[in-house]
Amino acid sequence: GGGRVKHVVIDTGKTFKRAACRFFPMHGVRNVDAVILTHEHADAILGLDDMRETKPWGKNWREMPKIPPTPVYCSKETYAHIERVFPYLVKKPQKGEVVRMV
Repeated sequence: GGGRVKHVVIDTGKTFKRAACRFFPMHGVRNVDAVILTHEHADAILGLDDMRETKPWGKNWREMPKIPPTPVYCSKETYAHIERVFPYLVKKPQKGEVVRMV
């Protein structure tokens, strides 16, 4: 919205961090608005942990405004795999809360 360019990453394989460090600055990408994961294999998800480095942070991170998580879109099967591989990246639903699936 608001006429701002959106940046969507499709798959975050094991070379994601190296590619992001090279191409994001070259193209003026300062944030990622969403991630689409096409499947659960290593070539699509192993760089998912590195997505955390695309969020702003600093020495006084406790004083920074709360930054919302980056939306990640994937299949139910891919989500289940990510829960096993990266449990610390997946928000645990509260009792009665439903994980939104599209």
